[in-house]
Amino acid sequence: MENKSEIRIYVACLAAYNNGILHGRWIDADQEAWAIYDEIAAMLKASPRPDAEEWAIHDYEGFEGVRIEEYAGIDSVAEKAAFIAEHGELGAELISHFGDLDEARDAMKDRFLGTFASLADYVEDLTEQCTAIPENLRYYIDWQAMARDAEMSGDVFAIRTARDETHVFAGADMETRTYCFTWRGIEIEAIYTPLQWKTIAHLEVRSVNPERAPLPITETGYRSHFHQPGTIEAQGGDVVAQIVAWLDEEAQSPAWRAHEQAARQLSLF
Repeated sequence: MENKSEIRIYVACLAAYNNGILHGRWIDADQEAWAIYDEIAAMLKASPRPDAEEWAIHDYEGFEGVRIEEYAGIDSVAEKAAFIAEHGELGAELISHFGDLDEARDAMKDRFLGTFASLADYVEDLTEQCTAIPENLRYYIDWQAMARDAEMSGDVFAIRTARDETHVFAGADMETRTYCFTWRGIEIEAIYTPLQWKTIAHLEVRSVNPERAPLPITETGYRSHFHQPGTIEAQGGDVVAQIVAWLDEEAQSPAWRAHEQAARQLSLF
């Protein structure tokens, strides 16, 4: 927000209030906590009731829907005000989404994927960055359904702050996961990190039995693949199914067919 005073709290003197006297002060919340405390102390000092010490927050403005409790700690109020001042409605929506300021901060810092006209536009943009879509198939893709699946699975979540302004975040499950499966008799291990170094996703594929057996995507039996975060999630989130589809596609190459033919010939001896 351009005007810091728009985010403010009304602090009332309880000694005066309990005696039927309205005495308090509107205080800018977007400042250091100690500065807010100083203003509260000055308000209490000016109270019509002697020895006034207790206070409460009786009103607030500019917090974009975030609830401020009557007896909320000033440190918490100041931190929320600063976050909302920096990020506006999006910051407030993040606090409401998580119910926790620290989680909102972490999401803004580590999991923000960008702003798009809609979640479907994000899924379409991400898919086009990572996959060549034949023109004759493009109009059959249901981007809305893909976006809905990605959000329902928890892989992403979106906050809409305007008609054509949707902020997309990676889901909470960003831990590295390991998958084991068998493809055409080869036991394979896949390690998937949805978000690495806060900027990219990482997929490792290796053959474990036979160890280092060649695969259509790697002659050495090991492949390290970096890609845009959310790519796998945007296409359903099934890591194993997408690796198998990748292997099946590459297995159609002349080089792999020649490899399989040579392996079959060797098996005859």
